[in-house]
Amino acid sequence: MICIHLRQSYCPAYGPDQPTLDVSPTKSFFVLGESLSLSCSAQGEPLPSVSWAFNGQAVPSTRPGTLQITNAQTNQSGAYTCMLKNDKTGSQVNKSVTVNVYESPAGSPVCSVHAADGNSALHYRCGWPGGTPEAQLTFPALSTASTGLGELNLTVDDPLDLDGMEVSCLAHHPVHQKQCNITARKTAGFLPSVSAMVDADGRVVVVIGCVAEATPNATVIWARSGQDVASLTGYEVSDDTTWLHIGNFNVSTAGLHTYTCTAVNPLGSHSRDTVLSGPAISDASLFPNEEGTVITLTWEVPSTSIVTGFDVQVKGPDLPHSSTTNRTVSHSQRAKTEYRTIMVRPGDSRSADISGLDPKSRYNFRVVPKAGRRAGEPSEQLPTGPGGGLSGAAIAGIAAGIPCSLLVLLLLCLIFPCVFYHKKRSRKARYPVSRAVEKAVTTMSTPHQLLTGGLKLPPDYSNHQPPAIERSAPLPSAAPAVRMATTV
Repeated sequence: MICIHLRQSYCPAYGPDQPTLDVSPTKSFFVLGESLSLSCSAQGEPLPSVSWAFNGQAVPSTRPGTLQITNAQTNQSGAYTCMLKNDKTGSQVNKSVTVNVYESPAGSPVCSVHAADGNSALHYRCGWPGGTPEAQLTFPALSTASTGLGELNLTVDDPLDLDGMEVSCLAHHPVHQKQCNITARKTAGFLPSVSAMVDADGRVVVVIGCVAEATPNATVIWARSGQDVASLTGYEVSDDTTWLHIGNFNVSTAGLHTYTCTAVNPLGSHSRDTVLSGPAISDASLFPNEEGTVITLTWEVPSTSIVTGFDVQVKGPDLPHSSTTNRTVSHSQRAKTEYRTIMVRPGDSRSADISGLDPKSRYNFRVVPKAGRRAGEPSEQLPTGPGGGLSGAAIAGIAAGIPCSLLVLLLLCLIFPCVFYHKKRSRKARYPVSRAVEKAVTTMSTPHQLLTGGLKLPPDYSNHQPPAIERSAPLPSAAPAVRMATTV
């Protein structure tokens, strides 16, 4: 710039030159709520004036050459233009810059999978709505070509290989990158559930449920003895197909039909059969308190049994809460030997507490299952009281006595060897004695019969005797007794 100095300085007008436009801080985008500033300047004579425009609309500025934006919003994204003008020559230059303010979608992406095309295909969906700009979504394991903004839907026509396979949806946003996962599974094993109730008209209504673990959820198909229930009257299937309602059920024919539920999804199917049975009790127990004044009854029923309620019955003395005030003596005595109902419980109940028992009296309890007005076989008899089994205190005594018994047994095992050892040491020493001496006993033995019975006289040899001259001495007339001594 050349200025001529005469009586006063004189500079020729020019400009504005090419402007400089800066954004601070320097970023490719700003996140919702951040602050930024734009500054613009250029050389010129005189200095050019600066004004601002946003998307073609004038924007006021509090500081010359600077535009301040605080708490930036997504609607403030766009083109900001700096306009410089030489007020003397009227020359003007403009320069623009684009500012991006982004907002991340709320939360996280959500994945789901559903059955499609009549349970023959799988439909995968990924959604992460909102945000500026919208997030870009992909299922890399299923397709690298399919993408979506904010929402992505993808159908797999042959899904059998996808059973148990985790599929991820990748969600890309300039502010955040997230993902969600989904695993499709075929129907797993399940057990049908059975419940029953009595409607307002006194009819028994049975409900059979087949809820299978499967992803996507399985569709249940119902049949009675091989016949689709859709063609039968008195049957109603829930909207999600998992429950079968049987109206006005005849309990007497409970075991005549087999109900089959088949759970199906695109990856496979699973079936279970159910044969209903009448009211029954499978197990019952009684638990008294230590004082014997309160008992708790518990019971179980078979899984396919039709039960709408239970009668809790007792045989024994009257209980305080039972209505026996106006009974005659004969009726009260008869009540001690007959069962009577003292409590009615709903079909989903499995326990009952009974109080007011006399610990000195004997009671017998039982539970009777019922389906409407039809009663099933009662439970086993559950006694309590004297002679009625072990009380809580007795059971506690036995439990406490077991450790004591083991301790006594251990002491005996320790004492007995000690006593045996000392007894052995205190025994007097004995010296060996010859067995011949011990047995050398002189006794007077009784002569043998041959010796005590005498000698028989010899035969008469007179006829054969030789002449007298030939005999030298007389023969003895008898043999004397012989005494013997025996040494052993």
